[in-house]
Amino acid sequence: MQAPRRIQRGAVAFACVALAATDLNFSLLAPFFPNEASAHGQSAVVIGVIFALQPLAALLITPLTPALIRAGGAARVLTCSLVAQAAFAAAFGFVDLAPTAAAFTAAACALRVCQGATAGCAETAATSLVMRAVPPDLVGSAVGWSEASRALGSLAGPAIGGVLYHAFGFSAPFYAAGGLLLLLVPAAGCVPRQIGAAAGDRRGALGSLLRSPPVVAACLTQFVCLVSICFLDPTLQPALAQPPLGLTAVEVGLLLSMAVLVYALVSVVSGFLASRLGNGLQLAVGLVLMALGFVALGPTPLLPASFAPPRAVGTVAAALCAVGFGGGLGLVPTTNLLVLGARRRGLSV
Repeated sequence: MQAPRRIQRGAVAFACVALAATDLNFSLLAPFFPNEASAHGQSAVVIGVIFALQPLAALLITPLTPALIRAGGAARVLTCSLVAQAAFAAAFGFVDLAPTAAAFTAAACALRVCQGATAGCAETAATSLVMRAVPPDLVGSAVGWSEASRALGSLAGPAIGGVLYHAFGFSAPFYAAGGLLLLLVPAAGCVPRQIGAAAGDRRGALGSLLRSPPVVAACLTQFVCLVSICFLDPTLQPALAQPPLGLTAVEVGLLLSMAVLVYALVSVVSGFLASRLGNGLQLAVGLVLMALGFVALGPTPLLPASFAPPRAVGTVAAALCAVGFGGGLGLVPTTNLLVLGARRRGLSV
């Protein structure tokens, strides 16, 4: 389908808000779930597996989602995914009622897989809507808008999750996320039919894209960045809750939210900057900043004691902000590279 001559604001707004809600649902349990799972007899390894299952399921379902979009249209896939996410989020609120550690593990793992699969469908469909709702020369900026929306969801998630857990208990954050996702379903009417309708047949496009060097480089970069960020979910909260910092779930949520706020602000202008600096240069600068942030966050034992930063809240905040700043610079250009690779292969977005 040809790109529209003007921005379809309703489609862009619906897709961006859906992305924000999806990432809020993903991130809201980070400030409290590790300790809650430990109280149910889960080891650090099991907690890490529970966290990892959602992005893993999203990764595995993503290559299949374009076929669903071709058959039913991006708007319909996104709407169905929002309904399914709401149901699984509400169901997760009952996980703490599991009578045994094994039952807790089984329920949490099953629901995280289901949440990941539906989130992967939602993110693919929403990104497709955004990219098809703007002129070709604004695709890079549109990606920045969608990344900023996702960052705002991740920003609100830990803060909202920590506050609701502290005030009302384990189930409240999940009920709130489920309700928000359901509220978005009627907004699908904002999507014009020509934007959200089923797309033409593109069989064999995936194999063609994977033979494009820009696409391979972008995918590898996204994989490394997202893996490095996702491991913070099961590890950061227990580390910060221990002495000498001893932070509460609310305080950990605020720290994570501050880092994501930096990511959101940078993502808004990242597409514009990439068009001026070049995708490769901006990507490299972003990766270097992320690496420096992780070195300071540990801090890494490879640094001599005289160079290691002090273990303090300010150091953790600065390190997380560096990771967020680098991620905002580095991840948006990868989508530009994907679009470039697709166009070189004669494909449209």
